[in-house]
Amino acid sequence: SSKNLKDIFVNKKETAIFTNKKIKTKNTHGTGCTLSAAISGNIAKGIKTIKAIKESKKFVSKAIKNSLDIGNGNGPLNHFP
Repeated sequence: SSKNLKDIFVNKKETAIFTNKKIKTKNTHGTGCTLSAAISGNIAKGIKTIKAIKESKKFVSKAIKNSLDIGNGNGPLNHFP
């Protein structure tokens, strides 16, 4: 069964809820660092916060979908699919 996951962003001016389908894989090593780096990079490029988060979540989802099943334990994301 597929689950929907929700991330919530809140600051003093705006609130946003981002919904994604859960991707079934154990290879998620690096997701938090990748997401935070992508968001900050997008904001540094001048993209508004909500759009920066939305685009970053798409990038991370693609990296998870194309993750690498290598090594022991949780494998890494594939940042360059």
